[in-house]
Amino acid sequence: MDITAFLLRATVVLLGASVLSWALRKGAAGTRHILWTASFVALLGLPLILLTGMAWEVPVLPSGAGVEAASVGAELAPTANPPHTSGAVTRARVEPALAPAPAASAIGGGLWWATILRTAWIIGTGAALLSLLIGALRLKGRVQDARPLEDPDWLESTRELKRELGIRRDVRLFTSVDTTTPMTSGWRHPIILLPLTATDWSAERRHVVLAHELVHVRRSDAMRQVLARITLGLYWFHPLSWLASRLARSSREQACDETVLSLGTRPSDYATHLLDLAEGLRPAPAVLALPIVQRSMLEKRIMAILRPHPTRATRLTSASVILAVTALGISAATARPVPAHADGAVVATLAVAPVVPASSASRPALAPVVAAISPREPLRAYGALAQDITCRMEGASGNFRGSISTSGNRTQQSGWHNGDRSIQRYVDDLRLCMRVHGDVVMADDGLAVRAVGRDSWLVLESEEDELQRLVITEGAGGIEHAWTVGGRSAPFDADARAWRDQMLEVLGGYWESSRIRGEQSSLRGKISSHRGHISSLRGQISSHRGHVSSLRGQMSSQQGHVSSLKGRISSHRGNVSSLKGQISSHRGAMSSLNAARRATSDNDTRARLARELQDHEDEIRDIEQQIVDYELDAKIAEVEREIDQYGLEGKQGEVRAQLDDYDLDAKIAGVERDIEAYDLDGKVRDLEREIVELDADRRAEALERALEPKVEALRRMIRGL
Repeated sequence: MDITAFLLRATVVLLGASVLSWALRKGAAGTRHILWTASFVALLGLPLILLTGMAWEVPVLPSGAGVEAASVGAELAPTANPPHTSGAVTRARVEPALAPAPAASAIGGGLWWATILRTAWIIGTGAALLSLLIGALRLKGRVQDARPLEDPDWLESTRELKRELGIRRDVRLFTSVDTTTPMTSGWRHPIILLPLTATDWSAERRHVVLAHELVHVRRSDAMRQVLARITLGLYWFHPLSWLASRLARSSREQACDETVLSLGTRPSDYATHLLDLAEGLRPAPAVLALPIVQRSMLEKRIMAILRPHPTRATRLTSASVILAVTALGISAATARPVPAHADGAVVATLAVAPVVPASSASRPALAPVVAAISPREPLRAYGALAQDITCRMEGASGNFRGSISTSGNRTQQSGWHNGDRSIQRYVDDLRLCMRVHGDVVMADDGLAVRAVGRDSWLVLESEEDELQRLVITEGAGGIEHAWTVGGRSAPFDADARAWRDQMLEVLGGYWESSRIRGEQSSLRGKISSHRGHISSLRGQISSHRGHVSSLRGQMSSQQGHVSSLKGRISSHRGNVSSLKGQISSHRGAMSSLNAARRATSDNDTRARLARELQDHEDEIRDIEQQIVDYELDAKIAEVEREIDQYGLEGKQGEVRAQLDDYDLDAKIAGVERDIEAYDLDGKVRDLEREIVELDADRRAEALERALEPKVEALRRMIRGL
């Protein structure tokens, strides 16, 4: 197999997949994840297809007078007298011309370098696959040390979500001291690993975590992860393979997030739970599992969650992507360029060494391969339509983060609305608004627009008696301004420019005021976060104590089981004693009857008493037979065997050993050391000092007072338009 041709074909697959991923960037993340999974399968199958020798000729190489072409990667026999042509070449293949044989030192040097490269590839691939194995072994050890989660709320939620997601496989839940964030692994026998504190989570967080992990199970993401890791291990030397691996991980988690949101979870609530779970992350050795949060991808995921979501991937879209990648992979593996007419095309040459039989006395020099590159059409510039753009925001529908207040039908806000920077303020009856969408480059002082990216815009609006609107977009000649007053288009003249500059200055001031107050809120939020972390640590102490209580409860349960068995023995003996009591009762009655019989001389009475005595004797015989049939000794022996087989002492010995190994006091002491080392009071004091130094209220109020004359000037300017 020719190394150069192989690398070129792998690059074609990776580049093609990257282009398709970029084209699908605004679509469902599940489609992109299917794309990368199919691409990894194509990359793994590429060497196998090349080894089969399958090929199909593609007429893309230009031909002409004096031009000799060779098929890339084909085995060609050298010709002593290569043909020459005048005019266009019409044959499908042209043999390369022979060149003087290279020096022996050059051949030896090439072999030496080939050996080094091959050795480096083997070492790198071995290290990557060894890392994969170590991750799997670490996971196995963690699962062995974990204990099954038997909380009825978790088990019931799991059953409900499995039914909703259509999962039929058994999914086991475990809790582990070493697990700081929920994670999933295994495709044949899936498991979900949870922190010990999971039993204390709210029902909402339990639902979010289980939904996320079970979506991974339904999509077989654990198997896809292994596939991606093996592909990266084989192509570790290729820069695009690392990019592909990163994009695949990102699309996998975003696809999972999309499905969770489709189950009815609110985006803001989901994002909040992910951020809270990220707070509890601690550095730990990597295992072969899919954690619910990873700091490297968290910001991008949160932004995707808070943006409006596209339609979920359909079967038709997924099938189309798989078909496209399959066609790309097979084409890259089997395509062999051959000469063709290339009138009007751009011509480039590639030097490729043709392959000759090993028995050949000499090797041909590099022969030029001419490739035709079809000219591309230039991209059309995109300009946003001013009439379709609005700034008014009443109620802030969609995703919003920032500060917002509503009074009646008036909404004042400053923050990020559906990913757009937005601010709207009311000053008496005057509404001022600005919204920035996409890539808009402002001057450092925020008082001018320097550049507007494609599919981007900035809109300014003021409204008192009538609406003034300015939409700034990218145009064919640079930045364009669409200026309307009262819904009528007007020339963007000096008055309009003065209005724009004053609007940017006033709204920039209000934005800065909101930013200062937001910074203060952020600092206070950090204080709450620190206190929450300490609460979480204290929750760990409760969890440790709960675990020990659970183990002691097991011992009580075991003792209770044996007591129950011994109770069965007492019950059996009681049944027999009851029967014997009935016999005693009959014999007492018989004694009374015998005494009455002796005391009477009436023959009829004596005959009646004799019959009654006979009835009692019959009853006694029946009861004695019941006692024999009951087999008391056998029943007692059977229960005693159950007690012996249960092995109470052994079971309680195992639990006592677990209690000794768990070392509750050491664990609590460790958490208490963490609490003390965290220095909550010191952190809170530092943040409170920052809040005091920030002096947000005074600065924001002073800034807003300074804006009052500028707002009045703007009002006069608006009334003069």
